[in-house]
Amino acid sequence: MASSVEEIPISHAELAPLSPAEGQLFRAWRNNRGMLCDELVTFADDIVMLENCRDRQTPPKLLVIGQDSLCARVLGTNWQNGTAKSTGKMPVTAQSLVSEGYWRAANANEPVLDYVTFVAGREIGDVAIEYQRLILPFTNRLGIRFMVTVSTPPDPNALGRKLGLRYRNGNSPQTRSRHAPD
Repeated sequence: MASSVEEIPISHAELAPLSPAEGQLFRAWRNNRGMLCDELVTFADDIVMLENCRDRQTPPKLLVIGQDSLCARVLGTNWQNGTAKSTGKMPVTAQSLVSEGYWRAANANEPVLDYVTFVAGREIGDVAIEYQRLILPFTNRLGIRFMVTVSTPPDPNALGRKLGLRYRNGNSPQTRSRHAPD
């Protein structure tokens, strides 16, 4: 599998989100004009917060990784305490492609929706990773800019089997059905 990032029209985040978190976070960003809002707390387990991009070549620093996020599944639960780094798990080509989306979102101060594929190196061997990623630039009341991203694999259960983990807990907004119960 070659590393690739394909941009998707941002309208898909609202009209055809891959997960409830993706659609609801996009609407929260739009409704609050990119200002920090309480809705982020609802999806704390599913999102990743990153510092704002400083330049095109340097991947943004991870600030918070939700326990049920795709990033936590790929990096492992020890990401903040050990030597686990996202860049060490991805090929150089993938790092560059993934960083480009963060740069576009930060530079334009507009959301980015894309589809990412790469092969991650893990203790269990190389694993093909593919996911849809929504990057939202936010600003807090002090004017500090940061980014929030939610990444959703097209088939969470298949990815969970590849990683040797249960991908999501039953309470995660991303695992809830898109359809209301009858």
